[in-house]
Amino acid sequence: MNKLIRKIKKDSKVDIKSFYVSEKNMADRFKRDIKSKITSNPAFRQSNQDVFMEVGGENFLVIKNNKPTCATGNAATCRAIRYLVTSNKIFDNYISHIGVFPLCSLDNVLNGYGAATSFYGNLNLPCLLVFWGKSCFE
Repeated sequence: MNKLIRKIKKDSKVDIKSFYVSEKNMADRFKRDIKSKITSNPAFRQSNQDVFMEVGGENFLVIKNNKPTCATGNAATCRAIRYLVTSNKIFDNYISHIGVFPLCSLDNVLNGYGAATSFYGNLNLPCLLVFWGKSCFE
């Protein structure tokens, strides 16, 4: 995928910035945001150490056994792509996004992007999400 991106950059003269994120660090950020709003946001439902979120009629885990899920990491990543948040100030970050994921992460990515849009609002960012491969372990 990196070779393809470099080739497109060279052939088209389009400025594409590739970056990789640590899903764990990103998920921890969204988990903190969830914990601060869990009682005031009706999209969340807590059951013991699990937290579910409802977006568009779909319910999915965002915190399981007090740990953020993959959907949570994708939600925080989506927000970080759209906005740069530093010292409680928010700046525009990227203007579009191409995400490349293993096919097995489809549900987690879509749930995460839905969660981010629902929770943070106004994340209108043109995205192309590419899912490929047969397994997350290939």
